[in-house]
Amino acid sequence: MQLLTPEQAKARLDAGAATLIDIRGAGEFAERRIPGASLCPANTLTPALGRYAAGRDAIFYCASGTRTMLNSARIDDAGFSQAYGIDGGLNGWSKAGLPVDGAAGGLDIQRQVQLVVGILVLASAGLGFWVSPYFLAVTAFIGCGLIMAGATGFCGMALIIAKMPWNRRPAEPSKLVHA
Repeated sequence: MQLLTPEQAKARLDAGAATLIDIRGAGEFAERRIPGASLCPANTLTPALGRYAAGRDAIFYCASGTRTMLNSARIDDAGFSQAYGIDGGLNGWSKAGLPVDGAAGGLDIQRQVQLVVGILVLASAGLGFWVSPYFLAVTAFIGCGLIMAGATGFCGMALIIAKMPWNRRPAEPSKLVHA
C-alpha cells in the first residue's frame, strides 16, 4: 500500500478522484474524523467492498497509520482499484492543519479503560495487602478480563465506559460502508 501525505490525500479528495474510508471503530469515528469519510472498521473489510469505490481510488486511514498498514493485505484483498493510506493517519492529517470533524480533546475510550483498570488493580492490590487478601480476587478478575479482551477483541469495560455521561455525543447519522 502506498502512503500519501495528508496534503496529497486532500488534493485527491478535493478533485473527487478518491473515496475516503476510516477503518477505526465506530466510537473513534463518532468522536473525531476527517470530513467526508465513511466508516468501515478494519474487521469488516471484505472482498465485496471493492465495488463501493466504483473505479475511484480509495484512501484509508486510522488514528496513526499503524492499523492501516497492519490491514494493508486485507485492504488489497477487498478489491479496490487503487488503495492508499494517509501517512500518520488522522493524527498526521490534524498536524498538517487540515480540517477534522468532531470534538478535539478528551480521552478516548481505550485510555479511559486503561485508567480505570490501573486504578482498580492498584486499589485492590493495596487493599489486599493492608486489609484482606480476599481483595486480590478483584485483581485476578481484572486480569481475566484483560486476557479475554485481548483474545476476543471484546471489552465489556469499554462498553460500560462508553455509556458514561461524559462520553455521550449527540446522535448523528452514521456513514457506514455496507458490503
